[in-house]
Amino acid sequence: MPILKNQRHEKAVQAFLSNGGNKSAAYRIGYPSSLKWKENTVWTNANALFNRTEVVSRVQELQKKLEKKEILSKEAILEDLREIATVTIRDYVESIDPLTGIVKYKDINTWTKAMDRACTGIKPGRNGIELTIYGVKYAYDRISKMVGYDAPIKTEITDTTLADLLKKD
Repeated sequence: MPILKNQRHEKAVQAFLSNGGNKSAAYRIGYPSSLKWKENTVWTNANALFNRTEVVSRVQELQKKLEKKEILSKEAILEDLREIATVTIRDYVESIDPLTGIVKYKDINTWTKAMDRACTGIKPGRNGIELTIYGVKYAYDRISKMVGYDAPIKTEITDTTLADLLKKD
């Protein structure tokens, strides 16, 4: 199946595959106007979009390509995580009103790939948009698990007593 004719649908599918399957976040990337919508409305529309036959087919096609070609090698995943680890909330902020404390975020179309990957959710908040991103801790935790830094340390259990340890040879 070729790229979807509707660019917003294709963008949502790409975001869905890159964000680990979050339909609402993917929908918001495909449809930036939905940033002002209630979470429930976005969720409903995202489910409707990802139940469309052509969208389901496109997702399945891209997933098969990823499996077959192993596009997401361990090295590629580690590189993505490394990029996510470099993104901070400051990258998204354009300005902060000193009187009200309201944050003005950068336009979503100006985000880098790393910023796209690091974003886990966008929703309306009390004073505008509420943005959620993976943090350095998340990226480092995932990298540690993949590389094996957090593997349990094997220790030998012996029946040596404290008295044996204190004895001089």
